[in-house]
Amino acid sequence: MYRKAAFEKVGGYPEIYRIEDIVYFNKLAKIGELCNLPDVLIKYRLCPTAVTAKSSKKDYKIIENIIILDAVNDKIIEEQKNILKSITMNRDSNYKTAIYYLHLAKKYLWNNYQPKLSRENLIKSLKIKFNKEPIFYYFVSFLPERLIQKLYRKLKVTN
Repeated sequence: MYRKAAFEKVGGYPEIYRIEDIVYFNKLAKIGELCNLPDVLIKYRLCPTAVTAKSSKKDYKIIENIIILDAVNDKIIEEQKNILKSITMNRDSNYKTAIYYLHLAKKYLWNNYQPKLSRENLIKSLKIKFNKEPIFYYFVSFLPERLIQKLYRKLKVTN
């Protein structure tokens, strides 16, 4: 929640293809404090077409540039937006669906410890697009929960 004045101060919700939330909340963070409420107010929705579901470092660099350059040079920002749009549009639906199942599998493994559901989603991901990452997580899913959580903390720190 935020005040209408904050919305107006940052210029409203930006019209940037598929990353408007990231840009918008970064602008809000510059003018005030952001925090999480302790109560769950929404459910997290996973969508295979989301740009941040599995964005590469290159994608994030472009997003970062848009945020940093915001209001500095409209021509540069427009170029960055077009590059990001071409990257996300050129990903075929199979790629996006495979990443979606991989993302679900990781959620079941890390956040919800349901290894069987994790493996089911990893297999779906592998059937669509063969990749080494789902294979890694498939083997990890057979480890005890405590060991998986330890591994998660280690991976989270290094990423």
